[in-house]
Amino acid sequence: MRIALVNPSISRARSYGRYRRLGAIMHPLGLCYLGSVLLKHGHEASLFDNCVSELEPEEEVQRILQAKPQLVGLYATTMGVTAATRIAEGLKAAIPGLPIVMGGPHPTAL
Repeated sequence: MRIALVNPSISRARSYGRYRRLGAIMHPLGLCYLGSVLLKHGHEASLFDNCVSELEPEEEVQRILQAKPQLVGLYATTMGVTAATRIAEGLKAAIPGLPIVMGGPHPTAL
């Protein structure tokens, strides 16, 4: 199965304000761990770390669709849940039956 693991972009300007140049970008280790397990079990996993690219959600959707995923896993923090939701909506509009799973701190806390 082709699985896309997505870390939505979170604007450093919005997160850190005037200190955005000092703000850290965290590597999506949880998604990396999931990807390694998926690969070990014979799946094809693609990681989209959009915090590095800082693309708009609509641009992220186009990149994800190029991988032709059969399932998408979205990581969502409270700061990034809006971007994750916009990505999910864009993917559902493009491929209505595509299974999308959202995890991370925000969905876990709710």
